[in-house]
Formats: sequence, structure tokens, C-alpha cells
Amino acid sequence: MELAGDHLTEHFSPPEVSRFHNEMLLYRYQRPGESLPEYAASISRLVKNGNPTFGEAERLELLRTHFIRGLRPELALHVTTTHPGCTYAEAFKLAQNYEVARKLMQQQAHVLGRTEDNRNQNDTPSVFAGFHVGGSAPPQQQSAARVSGPPRRCHYCRRLGHVSRDCRTLVV
Repeated sequence: MELAGDHLTEHFSPPEVSRFHNEMLLYRYQRPGESLPEYAASISRLVKNGNPTFGEAERLELLRTHFIRGLRPELALHVTTTHPGCTYAEAFKLAQNYEVARKLMQQQAHVLGRTEDNRNQNDTPSVFAGFHVGGSAPPQQQSAARVSGPPRRCHYCRRLGHVSRDCRTLVV
């Protein structure tokens, strides 16, 4: 029994544990849907366990570097451009503020989108009307043209009300 304990102690000695945590730290990025506090706690634990001999200043610098490096790209860009030489606490606060602002903007866009769906065609145009990309006309105008135009005639069966691709007589 002592032999197994000695073998485990030898295999999982503090240098091996430190190396393991430092390797995990290199590959640790903020996962989709992971909150900032969860991500920060994970990075903090890896830095602490991977570098037990570091002083507080060295540990905070390493924590700041790996925290920013592993943030989602838009958060890392925001933190590095708005305040390049920030401390870990400042980087965390900047990322948190950006995330809160982004969530508020998404909620606002969702509410605007929901009210746009409920509008009548006779109402004023939507806020996003000028941002149509591609095609000949915005989808609202295309559907309005179909409804207000002459009835469609099928080129296959020559009946009114549908087109040949929707013709039921083609189905065998």
C-alpha cells in the first residue's frame, strides 16, 4: 500500500501539478454562454494552482494577461482598446460593463423586432427599412406587389391562382 502511495506522490508531485495547471491555463478560453464571474474564477484558480510560489503582484499580472487573452474576441477587443494598460480588476469591470450593455442592446433590438412584426402594412415604414441587402426590392415591397398585382396564371394548366412550380396537376 505504501508503494502505491509513493508512486502517486512521485507522479503527482507539486511541479507536475503546477505544469498541468499552467498547461490548462494556456488552453482556457471563455466558453459560449459562460458568465464572466465563472470564467474569472476558473482563470484565478488555474493561476493560483499553477504558480504557488509567485508573489501577489506577479500572480495578478499573470491573471490579467490570461483573463484578457481568453475573453471572447469582442470583449477582449473592447478591453484592450478602451484601456490598454489596465489592471485585472479594471479589465474585469470593463468586460462586465460591455457585456451588460450588449445584453441591453439585444433586448432593445428584440423588442423593436417584435413590434415591427406586429405592425400593419399601412403603418409607417420600419426603422430598419433602409438596410435591405441584395435582391430587387425589400421583402415587404415584393409581397405587397404580389398581392396588389394581377392574379397569377399557371403556364402548365393555364388556371388562375398559382404558378407552374406549385401546380398540382404536375404531381404524378
